Amino acid sequence: MNTRTKDIAAARGKPTHSSVPDNPESTLTEDALSNSQAHLSCAFQDAAIGMALVGLDGHWLQVNPALCKLVGYTQPELLATTFQAITHPDDLDTDLAFVRQVLASEIPTYQMEKRYFHKQGHIVWILLDVSLVRDPATHPLFFIAQIQDISKRKWAEEALRTSQEMLHQALQASNTGLWVWNTESNEVSYSKEWKGQLGYKEAELTDDFQTWETRLHPDDHAQAMTYLRAYTAQPVGDYQYEFRLRHKDGTYRWIETRATFVTEPDGRQIRLLGSHTDITARKHMETTLRESEAWHQTMIEAIPQQVWTARPDGTLEYVNRRVLDYFGCQEDDLLGWEWESVLHPDDLPACQESWCQR
Repeated sequence: MNTRTKDIAAARGKPTHSSVPDNPESTLTEDALSNSQAHLSCAFQDAAIGMALVGLDGHWLQVNPALCKLVGYTQPELLATTFQAITHPDDLDTDLAFVRQVLASEIPTYQMEKRYFHKQGHIVWILLDVSLVRDPATHPLFFIAQIQDISKRKWAEEALRTSQEMLHQALQASNTGLWVWNTESNEVSYSKEWKGQLGYKEAELTDDFQTWETRLHPDDHAQAMTYLRAYTAQPVGDYQYEFRLRHKDGTYRWIETRATFVTEPDGRQIRLLGSHTDITARKHMETTLRESEAWHQTMIEAIPQQVWTARPDGTLEYVNRRVLDYFGCQEDDLLGWEWESVLHPDDLPACQESWCQR
């Protein structure tokens, strides 16, 4: 038995050795106690999680193989140091505060997630459970610590946070919001980006169906609701529609929504998962383009010259009014003609050469 083990045994009020008693019943009792202690020792040594007895000053008094494997130190190496020495500095103050509370009988035990430094230098995340052993006079003797490796869980949580942050940034960059509608219970959930599209903070809009419906443009409401009911009654393909929603500032934003039903484990399709993309800029551009095309069309029709366009093969695809007046026919009569067919044979070679050069 090493010195630290003797100290522990002494602190518990148990002898480090005993002589053989004369009383047979006493012998049986001590044998049972010895067997019990052996079982406890095996449980400590063979535990799948890290276990340790820790002195009031933080020194490791006894450590099991699972803990040594967890932090990469041999048993003698750990017993020569303290838990403070391998604890991440950002977690140490919290840990020591819990220790003081336990020693002061303010709390009986404590649990926390913290980081140890592995012997090789990398971080090991652990879940720590600590209780205090006292002597019959309630004087503190040492701590019992149970230490579970939760590194994989923490890395998975960090990967999930990173993924969510990337998704958040992608949604912001694409000006896209997400929504989920349970068509059976009528429960709806809108993402932060969905609400932000309309100028609202996350807490300013409630997650219900009316939040969407009451903000539909009056001219779009009936058709949007009809399309939605038709799709939920017979969900063929993807749900895709364009409509206008009222912004917080009173203006309307053009929204393109796309959605599809999620299949539940029992095979039902009751949740519609969708996205909202703000296409206001695109709609304004389309309107501007249409207006520009209409203006140019008006100008072309107003000029006194003949104007026509043709495909590369020479087939006419547009003629203005002056061309129709010149030939005395309707537009449908000319479209589809090849311009070569109306040229004088003497002019055709030169025109064909010029056409090919262009």
